[in-house]
Amino acid sequence: SQLEDIIWGLQNKRAVEVISCYINPSNIDFDKFILPITVLPVELLFHRGRVHFAGIEAQSDKLLIFTVDKTLKLGLTNEVFNRKKYLRKYNEQIEIRFGISEPINRKVYNIKLEYSTEYALSMKNFHWHKTANWNELSNGNFMLQMKCCINRELIGLIAQGLDKVKVHQPKILKDLITKKYQDTL
Repeated sequence: SQLEDIIWGLQNKRAVEVISCYINPSNIDFDKFILPITVLPVELLFHRGRVHFAGIEAQSDKLLIFTVDKTLKLGLTNEVFNRKKYLRKYNEQIEIRFGISEPINRKVYNIKLEYSTEYALSMKNFHWHKTANWNELSNGNFMLQMKCCINRELIGLIAQGLDKVKVHQPKILKDLITKKYQDTL
């Protein structure tokens, strides 16, 4: 199975060839890659109820994430790599993301989101990002602050809250949310 092949690649520090995939969980711009591509497996992720295979593309050092499902076709290689060497590159890219989605750019923003009291109480016990910090405001609402990239998942989290979430900063995030709401009308 694909999962066994990925685990074998992780355990044996072997590159894995991605032959085809149809679900793109992190919005990677795949037209820049010609399949098959060689990926150096770094870890398995469990995100939003699915198992994902995360690794570094051998030529570009870019983080790629694939959903492990029936559409993912892999090939095993005998190409050995130094996992520790690529772990730093992996962490640099995954730690700035909100979730697993591709960032809109490589910038890290100081995100400030104000949540209504009731909505915050239902949301603040989840893990959102390693830098997430919740503070109660004088009006009873809560401010979620974190430092991360802006991506589809962050925009989706805000949109899910509708009128119960207010973006305080950065301006680029306010503008993106406004545009997304306008596009839905």
